[in-house]
Amino acid sequence: MVLTAVVLVLLLAAMYLAHSRIRSRPAAAASAGVCFGVGVFAAEIISLHAVDVFLYRTVGSLSVISLVWLATSACIYTSAFVSTQSETPSRR
Repeated sequence: MVLTAVVLVLLLAAMYLAHSRIRSRPAAAASAGVCFGVGVFAAEIISLHAVDVFLYRTVGSLSVISLVWLATSACIYTSAFVSTQSETPSRR
């Protein structure tokens, strides 16, 4: 349980530092998605029984963990796409 708390504090600190240093909104959203992805990966690595029961529950034909990874990937992809679209044409 202590390891989970330490990982959570480190991830929140990383998100705060990234948010305070990154000025563009898409880049901040992408960094938050990456931090969330690292947090989900850490939760799977630590593998507490209560967390595993929740993450590996099925919703329809998919497990919750697959939906979480899908949402994380979509956040990062969308942020990167928006970031490239907001560049000036001369920089492409």
